[in-house]
This record gives sequence, C-alpha cells and structure tokens, in this order.
Amino acid sequence: RGNEKKKIFRNENDYFLFLETLSESCERFNVLVHSYCFMPNHFHLLMQTKEANLSSFMKRLLGVYSIRFNRKHKRQGHLFQGRYKSLLVDKENYLLEVSRYIHLNPCYSGLSKKPENYRWSSMKYFLRNKKPYFLDTSIILEEFGGSANEYRNFVMQGSLIKRNFFTEATGGTL
Repeated sequence: RGNEKKKIFRNENDYFLFLETLSESCERFNVLVHSYCFMPNHFHLLMQTKEANLSSFMKRLLGVYSIRFNRKHKRQGHLFQGRYKSLLVDKENYLLEVSRYIHLNPCYSGLSKKPENYRWSSMKYFLRNKKPYFLDTSIILEEFGGSANEYRNFVMQGSLIKRNFFTEATGGTL
C-alpha cells in the first residue's frame, strides 16, 4: 500500500513501469504470478516462489519500483507504507478464493463493473491465450477443467458473497 494511502500509480506509464519491474523480478527470482491487480494506491499478487526467496523478491520489486517512481516524479522518500503483507495460501481451501478476491478488487472499489475490463488486472489473461510469461493461469484454470468461462462465472459469483477471508488468516496462513 502506498505510504499514507497515497497513490503508487499516478498515470498509465507508472502501471507499465511496475509491470516491467515485476517481470524482471519474477525472472531474476524464479517466481510465478497466478493472479494480480494493481489499484491506484496498492496492489495484490498471488504468487508462487519456487525457492525460499520471497523476501529477496519483494525487496527488489518494491525497492527498484520506488527508485524508478521517485526518479520519474522527481520526489524523495518512502513510496510504500511499512512492510508488505504476505500470507501462505492453502491451495486446497483458499487459492481460488484469493484469486477471485484479487480479480474482484476493482469491482468492489467501483473502478470497473466487470473484472476482465479492468486494465491493470490479470483477469483478462484468464480469458485469452496470450499472457505475460510470468503469469501462470494453469493452476487456477485446471480447477475448472481448463474452462476460462467457468472461472469467470466463479469470479462473478463472488461479487454476491462479499467474503473477507483475510479475517480468517491465522499465523499468516490462509
């Protein structure tokens, strides 16, 4: 989240800059992203580290983006508010719920009526074949027999539930 809940993306180019930094970081640290959403003052990533390197990955992602953002906008100081929040997600019980929550975030915030229409979310890539190399949709889509439409229906059903499963997290685990 942005420091003092301020924007971490001021314009379209900032979103592209973050995507580029995310892509570089994923390649460097062998990380897969399963879902993402970039909101004006925060972002969500559902990701899988193949090595025990989450801390190093996040340090680079947040540090490099902050430097690039500050340089571009001729500013100084912290961009992000405190340490990032991370939860270990149990694949059997929460993986799909977390992905759905991430994809519905722009809808909950009134930025989009349909999750696939929000430009800065991975939802659109679940519905088409072309996607960034760091995004792996297969682990989620296989739960729906590979059907993107079934996943989209699942996501849209979540807009009726309004479940905040983060309150269910205990000891950093969902």
